[in-house]
Amino acid sequence: MPVCGQAPATEAEWEYAASFDPVSRMKRRYPWGDDAWTTALANLEQEHRQRARLSAGDSAFGLRQMIGNVWEWTASTFLPYPGFVRDPYQEYSEPWFGTHKVLRGGSLPLRRG
Repeated sequence: MPVCGQAPATEAEWEYAASFDPVSRMKRRYPWGDDAWTTALANLEQEHRQRARLSAGDSAFGLRQMIGNVWEWTASTFLPYPGFVRDPYQEYSEPWFGTHKVLRGGSLPLRRG
């Protein structure tokens, strides 16, 4: 992951850092593994634990709070995934294709899921 003064990670770099397990060589569902979210793993659902370290939610690379607290911009342009099909809410994401960057992570107001 980039440090201060460097360009943000691409979407692929962010996903790799957040969810790849180098031991099993598999992608995890969450940074901490495949177990469901608990309040010990990520700051979600408006818990407002601003100073919580939540080390139990670290990625396999030791990166902390990859989910929760804030969204993170990536360097990748927001484009549809292969097989994208417009749903009834075309104004939800389609207008932003090609004009915005991808966000990853998730802010604390998000609901688990």
